[in-house]
Amino acid sequence: MTRLKFLELLRKRLNGIPKDDIDKTIEYYKEILSDKVDDGMSEEEAIRSLGDIDSIVDLTISEIPLNKLIKARLGLNEK
Repeated sequence: MTRLKFLELLRKRLNGIPKDDIDKTIEYYKEILSDKVDDGMSEEEAIRSLGDIDSIVDLTISEIPLNKLIKARLGLNEK
């Protein structure tokens, strides 16, 4: 899988959480992948080194406060 495909899949899997958290997560993993590729890994190796995408999604969601997740799911704006 390419870096772009991985980030696209990650964005899709994070659908439903607040947009700012999606954007931060995508940027975080984009930077990690860039660093790993700069250090000599192939894109595929770098992606494999991150682990399972389900674990990444679970970790990301677990770090978001519950009230923020509920508001995002209900379509309410954070004040």
